[in-house]
Amino acid sequence: MFYISDNEADHIAAAQTIEDRRNFLIHLARTANLPLLTKHFDGSIRYCFNCRCIKPDRAHHCSICRKCVLKYDHHCPWTNSCVSFGNYKFFILFLGYALIFCIYVAATSIEYFIKFWQNVTSPQQDTSSLSTSGAPSAGKFHLLFLFFASVMFAVSVSTLFFYHLYLIWKNRTTLESFRSPIFIDGPNKNGFDLGYKQNFFEIFGSSLLLAILPVTSTGDALIPIDSNTSYIDDRGIVTQSNYSNTGDYLLTR
Repeated sequence: MFYISDNEADHIAAAQTIEDRRNFLIHLARTANLPLLTKHFDGSIRYCFNCRCIKPDRAHHCSICRKCVLKYDHHCPWTNSCVSFGNYKFFILFLGYALIFCIYVAATSIEYFIKFWQNVTSPQQDTSSLSTSGAPSAGKFHLLFLFFASVMFAVSVSTLFFYHLYLIWKNRTTLESFRSPIFIDGPNKNGFDLGYKQNFFEIFGSSLLLAILPVTSTGDALIPIDSNTSYIDDRGIVTQSNYSNTGDYLLTR
């Protein structure tokens, strides 16, 4: 329902002024009863000329994937994919699992790391006896590298992991933390904040057991999850009762 026809897209492209384009986009949003809360910095409805669609709230066009992505967080070069609504929970769990693994590797290899350096700093010791007893010799240098690698990865992954936990706490995306979404009252980084509990449920679901498992996230990425809200109206359109009508909301300057 966010995609428009070719004729409508041509009409937008041919608009003489920003005001003409703005009014036509509001007309399209009203007709489709789209649940929109944010707008462009010029006051118009957010529209993607590449995808020919009205952008849902929190959706952005990825120049690498060449498409609009729901609840866009960032494009990850390591996985060569967008981190967004569909896989954000999996991304967080991936970071959490990786951090636990790095801590485990560091904890189980620190003994050999200590013995290795004791051997290096005490050359008078019998190297052969240390090797025989299981302590690392020069031939076990890979254990030293393993410890350093696990610690470095643990530090880097933990930084990213805890930063995203903070974003979940505030119900923000990485993009929104640097560029605030624009509401009727102006830019607001906390515009989608539902409280830490609902913010957590929006990503991980209400089941604590399923929260740590890679299962699908709840919600539809169109509007914030609110237990007191009805999402589907009689026509099957996603709505939210505690917000104003789309057209009236965006017509207000």
